[in-house]
Amino acid sequence: MSSRSVLAAVLAAAVIFGSSAVTAPTSATTYLEGVDVSHWQGTIDWTKVAGAGKAFAMMKATDGETFVDNMYSTNHAGARAAGVRVGAYHFAQPNSTATEAIVQADWFVNHIGYLPGDLVPALDLEVSSGLSASQLQAWVGYWLNEVTAKLGIKPMIYTSPSFWRTYMGDTAAFANQGYTVLWVAHWFVTTPSVPANNWGGHSWTFWQYTNCGTVSGISGCVDLDRYNGTDFTPVTYKADFRVATSPSSRSVRQGAGTSYGVTVSTTYFTLPIALSVAGLPAGVTAAISPTSLGSSAPSATLAATVTVATSKSGTITPVGSYALTITAVGGGTTRKATVGLVVTDGIASTVVAPASRVYAVTTLGGTTTVPVTTYWSATDPSGIASYTLERLLSGGAWTV
Repeated sequence: MSSRSVLAAVLAAAVIFGSSAVTAPTSATTYLEGVDVSHWQGTIDWTKVAGAGKAFAMMKATDGETFVDNMYSTNHAGARAAGVRVGAYHFAQPNSTATEAIVQADWFVNHIGYLPGDLVPALDLEVSSGLSASQLQAWVGYWLNEVTAKLGIKPMIYTSPSFWRTYMGDTAAFANQGYTVLWVAHWFVTTPSVPANNWGGHSWTFWQYTNCGTVSGISGCVDLDRYNGTDFTPVTYKADFRVATSPSSRSVRQGAGTSYGVTVSTTYFTLPIALSVAGLPAGVTAAISPTSLGSSAPSATLAATVTVATSKSGTITPVGSYALTITAVGGGTTRKATVGLVVTDGIASTVVAPASRVYAVTTLGGTTTVPVTTYWSATDPSGIASYTLERLLSGGAWTV
């Protein structure tokens, strides 16, 4: 790491990483390039670093339980202002007590000033302090779990293949427990070796491929890194999105349609977000346009429309109130919103005109009243609530 002295870096290159020839790996469109820095790099011109195509920077924040890198805050602010994504790391000084691991984890969290959009924080694991593999594994577990509890995101682990295999017993336990982001340090090779059974099948996420690269805006040698992908969303602190609808409820007659507006607000979430609707009653169809949303901006407000159509023939939509669920899914994250749909009667009753006949054998003449039976009927899918019958006598007005 950049935190070490030049002598320490040379020793590490000779003992852990192998050949000392600086050979950058073959570039590919599926990678993003970055650096990792500390106070050893002095003042950095982050605008030039961004202009040199460096998309991210890992920065030393703390060491042990008392050291804070005096350039961290400056670097953190400067890189973010230049549009370079930022991640912080802690140089571990392990010992055999859980308390010490938690103290170091809290020291780290309390000094990184993490903001939405920063990258997953890292534990820089380079020294064993004479611990056995099981002791070191326990210490690392305490540190990782404490940072996870405090920040709500699982940290990544920085290590070399040799260190992990020699001092951590090549365990895949952390990868299997959800600590899937590996920052592997393997210099001067075209492809890194990945310990712990290819990190539990997840491979590497960040790769430090040299300790002595040259970047505009940074004086002298600097570590160069690569991100295995082109979208930082999976490794971003507080990358998220929210779903809202408008209006909250619509009323529509059977056979008619209506629509709702859907708003998806993103925060450093640039993966595609797929939309769907569920909870439709019988006879209702729905369409969403567009069905997928996305933006590369740090924060964006994206819009879609849900159009609903009810039916009054074939499969008739029953009258009633329903809750429709709008679901948005992206990168393993799911967010939902609910809208109300009130379906009212939109089908006219089928009515048979009344017909009357004399009730019984009657002799017309001097009588003033004649018993008459009147028949009528009506049908309606929603049922007949009541009937109203009017009569007309001797050309007068109709009365109920």
